[in-house]
Amino acid sequence: MIGHQKQQTFFERVLEQENHNHAYILVGPRHVGKTTLACFVASKILKVEEHRLAQHPDFLMVQRLHDEKTDRMRRDLSVSDIRDAVHFASQSPLYDKGYKIIIIEEAERLNTEASNALLKMLEEPPLRTIFFLLYNNEATLLPTIRSRAQIIPCPPVNTTELLAGLKDFDFPKEEKSEESFVTLVTEAQGLPGLAFTWLQNPEDYETFLSAKKEFLGLWGLSFADKLAHVEHWFEDAKETSLGPDFLIDRLVFWQGILRSMLWNQLSNTQSCPPRIWLMVQEKIIEALFDLRRNVHPRLVIESVLLTLP
Repeated sequence: MIGHQKQQTFFERVLEQENHNHAYILVGPRHVGKTTLACFVASKILKVEEHRLAQHPDFLMVQRLHDEKTDRMRRDLSVSDIRDAVHFASQSPLYDKGYKIIIIEEAERLNTEASNALLKMLEEPPLRTIFFLLYNNEATLLPTIRSRAQIIPCPPVNTTELLAGLKDFDFPKEEKSEESFVTLVTEAQGLPGLAFTWLQNPEDYETFLSAKKEFLGLWGLSFADKLAHVEHWFEDAKETSLGPDFLIDRLVFWQGILRSMLWNQLSNTQSCPPRIWLMVQEKIIEALFDLRRNVHPRLVIESVLLTLP
């Protein structure tokens, strides 16, 4: 694990004192390491090596599943996923005085029924069961769930710490210069998982750079020109049968670019003040929320374009 030393220290003290909360909410951007941190803590509680955690009988990871009918990931976490977790939690731990651990990834994707089922479980938590709810965006966290769990922020990692941590890994050799390595890691905005993915798969980094160029090219254009540049998104969404998920992926790219600009205090946006970047970032977060709730896609994208200067 790279970074999050304060969070590790907090959980180590909790383990020493055996003063567990029944539920923790880990909040931070995608790729920041929330799952890695949750698995680190789970392995300590269950006293098993991390690479064997998935085989432990008292461990459950709840994730979005692949839909064979559409050949893509399901959009939401369903009530059946949470019912499986409820059934799992209702059983006693295999080991005497042990715990059961449930990690729920992308908890903001819980649909209404699933959220209600989870809330009921948190209101009457099973004995010796600990939940880790992972959220990419705190704005999507329902107050009723927030009030029943302890929030652990997981902010981006310091770039110096990220650079040092990544140098310990053996990545595919492309004879990257030190300068290009630093540039790539800096672009990752303090997100270890993103930097790791780019170093393992250089084509993903090139895709990011291409999207960044396209996005920055929209700044300063008229609304009609901006809309013309992204018009192909709607056709691509239909052709790939991904629908809103295709548009969500495009906006997540933009979200990452804006985070990179803020993270590195770049000035290549025609001297645009950071408050404008933050305003666009907030609008993208709102748009992602709307797309996941089936608001008309074109209206959502147009509202984002109207926010761009």
